[in-house]
Amino acid sequence: MIETNSKAKSQFVGYFGVKNVEKIERDLILPTVQKFFAARNIQSFKPIDQSAAISDLDFDRKNFDDFFAHFYEFIVDGIHKNGDNVEIPVTYCITLDETNCSKTCEQTQIRYDEILLFDTPVFYFIFVDVKDVFSCLRGENVAVVELPEIDQPKPASKFTVKDGIATDDETGLQWQRFAVGQSWNQKITGTAKTLTWEQAISEARKDNYAGHHDWRVPTIDELKILLVDFNDDIFPTDNQKTTKFWSSTPKDDSAWIVDFNNRNATLNLKTNKNHVRLVRNAQ
Repeated sequence: MIETNSKAKSQFVGYFGVKNVEKIERDLILPTVQKFFAARNIQSFKPIDQSAAISDLDFDRKNFDDFFAHFYEFIVDGIHKNGDNVEIPVTYCITLDETNCSKTCEQTQIRYDEILLFDTPVFYFIFVDVKDVFSCLRGENVAVVELPEIDQPKPASKFTVKDGIATDDETGLQWQRFAVGQSWNQKITGTAKTLTWEQAISEARKDNYAGHHDWRVPTIDELKILLVDFNDDIFPTDNQKTTKFWSSTPKDDSAWIVDFNNRNATLNLKTNKNHVRLVRNAQ
């Protein structure tokens, strides 16, 4: 989770009010961001500052140098080595200033610009027209260009569902449609548990849902696949989509998690508590 920094605050929260900014975020910002990154085949991305729904990189001019130190800190945050590969997370910021965005995405016509680390984009400015913001608040249709049809199956089509189990026909993985602590009786019942990483591994070993004794915590790569194909019809969220889920993939005193709200994969201390969704290899 990116920490709040008062030097990177948005004036728009105070101007539009919190409820209006939440609407703008839900109905305009997120759809725009998702279309933009889908067109670039980027599946994992995060905003530079989660303290504001709209961030135009407003800053206190008296603390200009401190602000940009903070700004670049988040651009490089999360860069790490995974075996022989260096993994570089993608970060973005919404801007209402057209002059920040000299490029246009051919597929979506969304204006943007980017910051490169060597030849790899690590940060994007994504332009949103203030006219679209006011249209969104008035409940009018926002002029966001739709993506062209992509020759990919819909997520729901790759799953075979039977009671509380969804089988991924492409990977052969069987997923529980509910989180640990819950159960399935034609729908989700009960309350999902939040567990430490060690507790999550232990709970998985004891699970025997549907007569199977080989349930386990998914790897980070398996969770990322589920993140891409997540479908509310297959996996009724029951507010679970807004939570963080453990993977079984450790790194020192931490382990990888996936945040299904921000669509991020990040490291989290093993002593922290998160939700768990179990998986098994179909026989």
